[in-house]
Amino acid sequence: MWIRLFKYMAGQNIETGNPMTLTKNSVHNKYFQYQKTFQRTGDDASFILHSVRAMTARNPYARLWSAFIDKFLLPDFWMSKGKHIISLIRKNPKPLSTKCGHDVTFPEFIQYVIKVGHQFTYWHQDKHWLPASDICDPCALKPHIIGKQESFLRDMIYILKHIRLDYLLTKITSVNPTEFEINDIIDYNFQIFHCVENCIDVYELCKRIWKAFILNGYLPSDEPFPTNIDKGSLNIKSFYALVKGTRDKYNVTKEEFKGRRKHALVTAYKQIPRANMAALKRLYKMDFKFFGYYSEPKFLDK
Repeated sequence: MWIRLFKYMAGQNIETGNPMTLTKNSVHNKYFQYQKTFQRTGDDASFILHSVRAMTARNPYARLWSAFIDKFLLPDFWMSKGKHIISLIRKNPKPLSTKCGHDVTFPEFIQYVIKVGHQFTYWHQDKHWLPASDICDPCALKPHIIGKQESFLRDMIYILKHIRLDYLLTKITSVNPTEFEINDIIDYNFQIFHCVENCIDVYELCKRIWKAFILNGYLPSDEPFPTNIDKGSLNIKSFYALVKGTRDKYNVTKEEFKGRRKHALVTAYKQIPRANMAALKRLYKMDFKFFGYYSEPKFLDK
């Protein structure tokens, strides 16, 4: 979301007058000329010093689970990190796994994260799950504001008002965040499908997106993906309609939504050996300390 706003203010889609017209695909994969890297020397150092500095943190356990769903259950990182994880972690992988990187499990992902530790190279750690304090050391950045993913909208509104960009809020808050996220995920994964079409078909892609929506609480767990569907009729439009039709059948409360997500998170971490949980605690030690998260999740004792 922050990258979306930065790119919009730098000129991408500015003619629309609406930052929410930037899709996930256009934010991550297009128009890199709208991105700038700042140095900590010269004019950039002065600019940073005299800027309002903000960063966002997230509970490390939830962040890892979310990254797994978004990057490995779904095909985003299969051809890069997925293949690398399988070659590094799995013994005697099948040829299709080596070729596609499509079946990384959550325990394998956690084992990989622990193995590479604080390394930050293309083939090793990644900003989507590297400790936040490694990516952006608050002792060096000295942020004026630290937002939390758990209260993202509220904190973003505060920041935008603080830096007098609250005129953007009308457009941002005019969309339903859950519906926007669902549409963005479907659009993005169909956009990148051509990269993995030799590994899975459209039916399997839709099944995985459906499962991701269940794990994220957007669909109830007792609504499995239809098995009697005409595979030849599946496309982005018909899949949108299928998801919308299923969601329209239910009136889900915020409590139910949070409960579904928490249940999926707890179930996922039940697969992780205690030794690896202890290793995660050490790896993310500074994130727990800096950002006020508990290093001993209660669900470990259940």
